[in-house]
Amino acid sequence: MGEPFVERFDRPNIADRWFVSDGWSNGRWMSNDWRKGAVEVGNGQMALNLKPGPKGSHYELMGGEVRTHDFMRYGYFEVRMRVPRGAGTVSGVFTYADRAKGVKPNEIDIEILGKNTRAVELTIHENGRSTTKTVALPFDAAEGFHTYGFDWQPGYVRWYVDGVLAHQEAGPAARNLERPQQLILNLWGSRELEAWVGPLDTKQGPWRLEFSCVAYAPTYAGPLCD
Repeated sequence: MGEPFVERFDRPNIADRWFVSDGWSNGRWMSNDWRKGAVEVGNGQMALNLKPGPKGSHYELMGGEVRTHDFMRYGYFEVRMRVPRGAGTVSGVFTYADRAKGVKPNEIDIEILGKNTRAVELTIHENGRSTTKTVALPFDAAEGFHTYGFDWQPGYVRWYVDGVLAHQEAGPAARNLERPQQLILNLWGSRELEAWVGPLDTKQGPWRLEFSCVAYAPTYAGPLCD
């Protein structure tokens, strides 16, 4: 199941729980690679930045990404965050299990596109199939901190926004999620995926995704970060 935790970034070193991605990219469909210099921790917050890459980089931008060392099989995952505004950018909170023994990756997503910070995309990826629901938010996610989470249990996934149920998936997509997954937080940009994320304009950057709390519990019993 994984060990429960509430992370408030009130300590200088988070390496015991979090792995910081550094020195590679997810592919040319992203306009950034991952650099530890894009991750900041301090004063009770963690910030993932998307900003110009260093001289000599093959990518115009560098982005921040962290993931838990632990893999969790089922449970409730929650963040309290403020996202950046800007077309071409994606703020991501998701669990992930990589390809294994011919089975394609599994993933449960919370994604907010910088082109529309008044909506959140809630997605399951399993064995090459995607099931997505876009939910309108009663606020602008770029204007303040809000709590987002999902409860992954055998047979269903339920997403919550500020403690209110926003969407449930209980069909085959949810039932097929069985492998343990890491929790990953990242901020990235893309030109190649413009049809989805909008036109990336680096003059509008840099961008900053801020977290005041990240938490995990085996079952959902209400918000953990509040």
